[in-house]
Amino acid sequence: MCFFLRLVIIGVLVAGLCEYSSAVVYAEESKTGDPSLFIEGAPVQQSMVEGDSGKFRAQHWIKDNFAGGLEDSSIEYPLPDSTSLSMSGHALIDEGDLAGKFSLKKEKLGYLDIDYSQFRKYYDNVGGVYRRFTTLRFNELDKDLSLDIGHLAIEAGLTLEKLPHLTFLYERQFEEGTKSRLSWTPVKEGSVTRNIGPSWQEIHEVVDTFSIKADHSIAGVNLNGEQRWEIWHAKTEREERNLSTTTTASDKKIRVQDQKPEADLMTTTLKAERWFWQDKVSTSTGYRFAHMTNHEVESIFELNENRVPTNFSNPKQVRDAAAHNIYDSHTWVGSSMFTPWRSFAVIPKFKAEILRRQSDSARPKDTTPVSTGGSPPDGIIDTTDVSNNDDRLTRWGEGVSLRFAGIPHTAIYNDLEFEQVRNWLSEDLQSIAGQSASDTNEVFSREVINYLSKRVWTLGGNFAPWYFLNQTVHLRIRQDDIKYNNIRFTDPGATTARSVFINNQNVGINEVSARTSLRLTQWLQPAFRYQFQESDYYAQGIPDSSIREKSRSLSNIYTFDLILQPRPDLTMMASYSRQTAFTTTPASNSSSTQIPNFNANVGTWLFELGYAPRPELVLTSTLLYSRADNFNDFTNIGLPLGADNARVDLTIGVKYSLNKHISIEPKYAFYHFNANPDAEFGNYNAHMIGLDVSIGWT
Repeated sequence: MCFFLRLVIIGVLVAGLCEYSSAVVYAEESKTGDPSLFIEGAPVQQSMVEGDSGKFRAQHWIKDNFAGGLEDSSIEYPLPDSTSLSMSGHALIDEGDLAGKFSLKKEKLGYLDIDYSQFRKYYDNVGGVYRRFTTLRFNELDKDLSLDIGHLAIEAGLTLEKLPHLTFLYERQFEEGTKSRLSWTPVKEGSVTRNIGPSWQEIHEVVDTFSIKADHSIAGVNLNGEQRWEIWHAKTEREERNLSTTTTASDKKIRVQDQKPEADLMTTTLKAERWFWQDKVSTSTGYRFAHMTNHEVESIFELNENRVPTNFSNPKQVRDAAAHNIYDSHTWVGSSMFTPWRSFAVIPKFKAEILRRQSDSARPKDTTPVSTGGSPPDGIIDTTDVSNNDDRLTRWGEGVSLRFAGIPHTAIYNDLEFEQVRNWLSEDLQSIAGQSASDTNEVFSREVINYLSKRVWTLGGNFAPWYFLNQTVHLRIRQDDIKYNNIRFTDPGATTARSVFINNQNVGINEVSARTSLRLTQWLQPAFRYQFQESDYYAQGIPDSSIREKSRSLSNIYTFDLILQPRPDLTMMASYSRQTAFTTTPASNSSSTQIPNFNANVGTWLFELGYAPRPELVLTSTLLYSRADNFNDFTNIGLPLGADNARVDLTIGVKYSLNKHISIEPKYAFYHFNANPDAEFGNYNAHMIGLDVSIGWT
């Protein structure tokens, strides 16, 4: 496959050079304009990794060992009759990084654009770490994980004068490969179990989109319309493997989950906009209708360590479970803008939305026979969970924005947003017993009307009282009040589970950000930025609504930037960022769970240097250092949380122009990652050398 792709790329380059040569000749003969060509190749890129190459790939998206190809290329030249043609692309085949663009345009007629891109994302194949284990302290998957993500778009448009502009689009997005999941599996050593085992999921996903757009103006009203169809289908396989040092078969079970979801989405969008009063007033409105149908088939297989289907205690054997969903939405939006003076603007806006979702599902389970050491399922469905859901939502939103620039060197904005939601939800689940006499019929149901009231206030501005000082401030306050009118619900009993837990919920989020930049001299420009976020969550539950549980998170980010240019040929930049985060939940105050508060503090230093001693010679270098020190083993309860690592990234490049058309750039990079072995796994030292060659003509 790689050999074939290399042949294709070589063919494209040769064809492009031939086309460029013919364009040069044609341009000289017809005097249509000067074509241009640019090619940047990376014929050499070698990465040498000592240590965990999987973590290196996941953090930098760089393949270890050799990787090379075409870094960038472009060809542009004009054609007669106001027509232009351009092509560009790059191809780093060994890294799965491919892209290409083709554009053909003719004024007053139309255009054709073709765009393709693909890149590869790597994932770490190691789970968590528990330092008190000796044999299974950390665990790796026996496979490398990566996901190819791609996008293809073909768009054609007609732009004839005095006629509606039409656009036709076909688009495909895809994901192909295997990625890690955060659903870490149980790992047991002796009598202690910790969820630190890695898991993975294989993904084959495709989304095809077709759309038709039309734009036109009638009597000063700009009209837009789009009809869009999306077809999505996927096939995934997820594997979670339990690990253990014991001989108990259930401690080493494997769970495989196969899913085949499909969805069809159709949307219709209409927009209209018009300006009045010498362009001082504008109004616009829009409507969107969406209809989606969804179908999914799922099977879960529980296996023993030899991959033989086996039922253990509390078995989860599911065969061909099916779910169906129908979703419809109607959305209306509108806004206006009044600008009575150049320095003042008022923007009112509104939104109204109606949603309806209906779904049903059937989940057949084979749960018998079960013995102490596990036994094969007998192929008979013992219980089927049948559910029916109905959801009807109405949403209203209002808002107003103010913009004022009447004070010299000052711009102020103020936004107020309100939203009201009424959501009626009915959920009914019944477990229908099969042939086993021991099966029970479980009922789970609820009917609830939720009322949401949301308020958001935003205030900010930009101030530059002197030429050397610029200050920006942003304040945002959000309040959500949710009330649950529980009409019908099930209580705990011999065969039922509680379906309602909360009566009221309140959410408050406060955000502040500020940035101060100074231009003390032409060569000295410091800046400081501060970001703060506080989130408070309150919930009152059932049966005792007098108890108000609180969760809270705090985040602070401090960033200092400094730009130095002591000489015209020398530029230096330094940046330091410190991020602190704190999260607390009711569980931290519980005498039974004893889950502690969580802290996440990271400091990052970044340095950049650019030096051009001669016009044809440029030296560049960057250095990044990051330190996270958030690990706490919580000795009393043995719960390892957080991260503890240090990271260094160093790059050095020298670009030398042989002449005005050709330049070369040798590069070197060093990557270092060192983690506390009690907190996480995956140290490495990596060296990368490379060479870029650039060729350009105009």
